[in-house]
Amino acid sequence: MSKSCKGMLEELLKCVENTDCVQKYSLTKCLQNSFLFPRACATARDLYVSCRRGQFDMRSRVRGNKGY
Repeated sequence: MSKSCKGMLEELLKCVENTDCVQKYSLTKCLQNSFLFPRACATARDLYVSCRRGQFDMRSRVRGNKGY
């Protein structure tokens, strides 16, 4: 269960690493600051956040989280 969002996290990190934000700032700063976060990776971030949120939802804990 804890590894079900691993693929989504890897996609998010790859997306952010390929943007110019990482060249100007650090990776953690780009991920933490909402103004610096690239718009192209917003979908990947939303998918990862919903996957992580599903790990705490009791209904999806019984059925299993939809991951990779």
